[in-house]
Amino acid sequence: KILNKLGIHQRKTKTLLFLDIKRYKWDFIRGIFDGDGCVFNSITKSNGIDYHYKNISFTTGSELFAIGLNDFLNKNNIRSRIRKDSRKDAWYVFIQRQKDVELFKNKIYENKKEWFLKRKYQIF
Repeated sequence: KILNKLGIHQRKTKTLLFLDIKRYKWDFIRGIFDGDGCVFNSITKSNGIDYHYKNISFTTGSELFAIGLNDFLNKNNIRSRIRKDSRKDAWYVFIQRQKDVELFKNKIYENKKEWFLKRKYQIF
């Protein structure tokens, strides 16, 4: 009943709104990341040198959720951007600048205790 009042219900993929939960906001973001987020490595070549970068992305079927998450990250000094997948009904929120990836990691794992996916944490 509590989750329904917050807008979390069955078949919420396209209707979910971003919840700005004050006290547990970074725990909430970590839960979103563990469920619908991805951290991955990318390599760029320049003058024969490989540069390795970490990137973060979130996938959602709700444009409103993507906008809310993007706004939340930017308000917390983590630069992110949104992209619509033209092949599917999906939205992506990306974090690419390395200082923003690092800040995001520090924020979501600050109070991690035992509630997080170890495989994603280990990629960082």
